[in-house]
Amino acid sequence: MKKVVVLLSLGVFLTVSCLKQEEEYTNDERDVYVVTYELPDSLSNLDAKLWKNGALHSTLGEMYATSVYVADSNVYVAGFGVWHAMLWKNGKAQAIGPYPSFARSVFVSDNDVYVAGNEYRIKNDETQYSGFAKLWINGVGHDLSDGTYETTANSVYVSGGDVYVVGGNT
Repeated sequence: MKKVVVLLSLGVFLTVSCLKQEEEYTNDERDVYVVTYELPDSLSNLDAKLWKNGALHSTLGEMYATSVYVADSNVYVAGFGVWHAMLWKNGKAQAIGPYPSFARSVFVSDNDVYVAGNEYRIKNDETQYSGFAKLWINGVGHDLSDGTYETTANSVYVSGGDVYVVGGNT
């Protein structure tokens, strides 16, 4: 069983990756992937896009794209559309969360796909929703909070079998 470490903070999470001093980086050695979405006047016409090396690679549809991860030759994109957490693998969309839920970060390690986000559930009075931090591993959801506070998971990272999730609560 893998150990899951949950880090909740109200601050901003910043990941910095450095190359070894003796390595030299040049732009033509690596591909750069970026996900974006355009938010028009109406939420019904979202347009999520995947860019590779500054050129449009693919259009993902009427969705929000929030994170991209490349493993081997596979491109994974996390996001949400029609209020469902979504994961795209090589452009093919899959809903991974129930209504309403949001996927915010994706990470792949040893062929396992980790997606951090949140799921909303109806509160006891049945008129409002409360957010629960969520981690999906290979499409199976795991609650990261007990619902006492509204929480969200914003980023996921895996190292040496340990899973790190950063988020916040209100």
